Amino acid sequence: MDALHILGIVGLVTWIALSVGALIGMALMLPALKRMFGTIQRLDRVLEAAEGNIEPTLDRLQRVTDDVQFVTSSLRMDVEAVGRTVERATDSVESVLEMAEERAAELNGLLEIVQEEAEETFLSTASVLRAIRGARGREKGRSGRRPA
Repeated sequence: MDALHILGIVGLVTWIALSVGALIGMALMLPALKRMFGTIQRLDRVLEAAEGNIEPTLDRLQRVTDDVQFVTSSLRMDVEAVGRTVERATDSVESVLEMAEERAAELNGLLEIVQEEAEETFLSTASVLRAIRGARGREKGRSGRRPA
């Protein structure tokens, strides 16, 4: 037997040993694969059931989200309307205050003029009365004296 022949036999034995090992490995893995396949089927059934249960929940959640969005939009519009109303009221109050300040300034000026006129009238009256008293006093002094 020559070396080539021996090499062929060794290669054939090696190939047979590897094939047998592969077959044994596959035979040992078959129950594990079968269990894994069963687990995958159970998971698939659970996911299908969960999908059936989750779908109505997701629909309800979508409706709730839509309702919240509607309420939020309504509130935003109401708050904006209240803000505009407050702004208009503030503008009105400011204009009324400005008019009141102007009126108060005009009234103050009028009262100053009235006070000046009253003071002048009082002083004029006092002067006239003093002059009248002075004239009476002189008349009395003249009539009280008798010529000698």
